[in-house]
Amino acid sequence: MKVLIIGATGYLGSTIVENFKKQNVELYGLARSIESYKKIKRMGISPIKGDIFKPETLKVATEQVDAVIHVAAPGNAFNDGAPAFNEDHEAIKTVLDTMKGTNKTFIYSSGAMVIADLQKIGEAAPHMSEEIPAINPPSFVAKRVETENMVLQAADFGIRSIVIRIPHIYGKGKNFMFPFLIDTAMKEKASFYINEGENLISFVHVEDLAELYWLALKNSPAGELYHPASFDMNMKSIALSISDKLGFVVQTNSISFEEAKVLWGEAPSLVFGINANLNSTKATNVLHWIPKYSSIDEEIEEIFKLKYGN
Repeated sequence: MKVLIIGATGYLGSTIVENFKKQNVELYGLARSIESYKKIKRMGISPIKGDIFKPETLKVATEQVDAVIHVAAPGNAFNDGAPAFNEDHEAIKTVLDTMKGTNKTFIYSSGAMVIADLQKIGEAAPHMSEEIPAINPPSFVAKRVETENMVLQAADFGIRSIVIRIPHIYGKGKNFMFPFLIDTAMKEKASFYINEGENLISFVHVEDLAELYWLALKNSPAGELYHPASFDMNMKSIALSISDKLGFVVQTNSISFEEAKVLWGEAPSLVFGINANLNSTKATNVLHWIPKYSSIDEEIEEIFKLKYGN
């Protein structure tokens, strides 16, 4: 099987490459520049020239393979919001239009934010199953919901389409959330959580997540959606873990959502305040996915060393 990974040089993409190189597949990475072309070659896989923002090149790349796995971050989604997801939607539409009637496989990477509970900032809420549709997402990810639905519906048009809704990824010292919180704690001499800090956040180690992608490629029926969540922590516990690492000079304090927006900005405050706790029953029962990692302690330690050297 020939597998094209869009985003092969990124955090998740490179870990998927490491995993898939152990399997009996031919791996390709989409290269939009000379630099990425060389980097993909150094990874030991074959580059295919193409750009997700140039539909004709993406169409040609898709025609050359049996499966496409899209793990590239859509632009600067964290800061750009809706425009980045709009561009991503058009790129994925190109891939799906090219695949119609071929029974090729397409795996789309979405995120837990599309079904996040915005009504209970800093409060506990039930787990969200893989059967829950994304009905009322935050406005800046609304297009991502439309993309999810487009991918799932593509199963009716001769495509083995799959969606993976990713929670917070960690591992290798590259979680994006902890540096924000550590920097704030160092600057303010306090580790913060919003309101009660009881909102639950799901985590998955990047290596466990890469394994789920392999199992989905190998075994998933068409039109399925999976939640790869290994474990949950509430935000107060995360803040306490950071303050424990930093020692007695850092307190652990509650702040309001309005105060959080001043401190971090609106998008990060939503990420730190909402419930994004995913139930991964289908991933376990259908794909027989068994995650190996279940703690963030080493990740916080690694990030602290990378940032501050001790």
